Amino acid sequence: MTIADILTNRTVEGFSIGEHGVCSITLNGGISLTQEALLRFVGSGVFISTEDHLQQFGLPAPYDAEQDIRGRIVGKVIRRVEILRDTGDLTLTLDDGRIEIICSSAGYEAYQVYGPDSLIMVGRPTGSLNGASCATVTKPDSE
Repeated sequence: MTIADILTNRTVEGFSIGEHGVCSITLNGGISLTQEALLRFVGSGVFISTEDHLQQFGLPAPYDAEQDIRGRIVGKVIRRVEILRDTGDLTLTLDDGRIEIICSSAGYEAYQVYGPDSLIMVGRPTGSLNGASCATVTKPDSE
């Protein structure tokens, strides 16, 4: 089972930016994806980075990247999942636009996928530190 097997053709049901910029994407079927790296949405003429969340940018009020991204991805279907082998960067191509999770460390995981039956999948770079795979499936034995 690969991360693409789990995420492809899932519908985005929710999106939030939490403390320290950790994002969570909820999908149908009890699947969720969290990230601890840079997440950005790229669409037709639009580029939104979670690092811009609550920045003022000279605007009358802080920019709400969470609301902006949520409005663009909720209800959309993930059509394709790509992982860059050298970096572990994850791209989720939606009906309209894409979500990119950029791994910013060669040694730490950048994203996790959680699902039914205690499924945990950890995404990290192939990495110069230990050569680990981009995504490792951990599924504890049922007791």
